[in-house]
Amino acid sequence: MASDQLLGSPVRFSGMDTITEEKIPQDVTISGMCKIPHNFECGNLRISGSVEANGTITCNGEMRNSGMFQIAGDLLVGAELRCSGLTRAACNVTAQGEVRTSGVFHVGGGLVANTGARLAGSTTVEHDAVIHGEFAADGLLKVKGHLIVDAGAVKVTCIGIPSIFGKWGRSGIGGSVVTTDRITLRNVTVDGNVFGTVVNIQRGTKVAGIVYFTDTVEVSEKANLAAAPVKISVDQLMQTRASVGQAENVPADSSEGVPAPVASDGSLTPKEVVEMAEATGETPAPSRMILYCPQCGSRLKNPVRFCPFCGLKIAD
Repeated sequence: MASDQLLGSPVRFSGMDTITEEKIPQDVTISGMCKIPHNFECGNLRISGSVEANGTITCNGEMRNSGMFQIAGDLLVGAELRCSGLTRAACNVTAQGEVRTSGVFHVGGGLVANTGARLAGSTTVEHDAVIHGEFAADGLLKVKGHLIVDAGAVKVTCIGIPSIFGKWGRSGIGGSVVTTDRITLRNVTVDGNVFGTVVNIQRGTKVAGIVYFTDTVEVSEKANLAAAPVKISVDQLMQTRASVGQAENVPADSSEGVPAPVASDGSLTPKEVVEMAEATGETPAPSRMILYCPQCGSRLKNPVRFCPFCGLKIAD
């Protein structure tokens, strides 16, 4: 079990201390104020105090933080990662187990969770979040890159978080949301596209791109989509997922193994997906979206050709 101690008795740090060793094979428990001025490797890691690390931390077992943990390098965890305090990583975070958070969790690079993720509280990921397994998020979620979920459903049902200024924060995805399973979005802004099998777009959700689905789609009248959802085949969905996963790993001068063409966000462009859908007999799904007139700002129910308030012709 991940919670079992590794290689002997645990090593404990309390009070004000500095860890001088670069590797401690045993479990490490920190309950005071501690500094780690270099790369560090250990077994299981427990933090209930304050830790500042300047290098990469490699935890070969389970890591739990209920205090304040700040790291200037990468965080590599060999099992489950649980954070209920403040966790701030300047670079990438990779966990072989599940990632579970309930406090403030900030990742300056990308996040990889190989056994699913359950995020609560306030979570920010500055680049892509890649999750293998189920993904669920409550509270406030900010992913500034793509949200990619393999072999598991996506459920983002975020609520606004009141700030000290009395305003409510909105969860957002800066890129696309891609999953090969079902997806539910509520109170989320997506700047890119949404890809899934069974797609449920609930109230308070805004999608600037296009919603693509393989089975069914449901859109709340209190959601805001920029275009009608488009039905695609499973093969097209898998091709899109493969292109997103390869985008950062294939050399710029190499075309071998890359699904072509792809958009700048790693997915098929909307025009190409629609053309592929038309070629296979698939058609856009009926939409119950709420749109807005670009001239007078009035709410419009799609589809309309002219704004009933100002008469502006609405582009097809």
